[in-house]
Amino acid sequence: MSAPSTTRPGIPWSLLLVLGGLSATPPLSIDMYLPSLPKIASDFAAPQSQVQLTLSACILGIALGQFLGGPVSDAMGRRRPLLVGVTGYIVFSLTCAVAPSVPVRDDSSRAFSVGWPW
Repeated sequence: MSAPSTTRPGIPWSLLLVLGGLSATPPLSIDMYLPSLPKIASDFAAPQSQVQLTLSACILGIALGQFLGGPVSDAMGRRRPLLVGVTGYIVFSLTCAVAPSVPVRDDSSRAFSVGWPW
């Protein structure tokens, strides 16, 4: 007599890749941004301390996104807030890339990081 089969449904590979990519995006974004801080300061002719504030704004945005995103996704479901967050991340990342000044980059950094935790 053989033992009864106790197979559990697995996670589809496509879902695993999407969730892994979403989880890896914030650390990769910060890790790619940190080495560029001196170049950003020289390109904008801004003090290093002012450019470092963009990183602080990014971390503040992540905290704000987690604080607001949890209750919103609980109330609305996961899919819609996730799509809004990813879209905002893409739009404000592009805004950061073409920002004409450090204050604009600072505001864009804060805005795009709010979308991460959703």
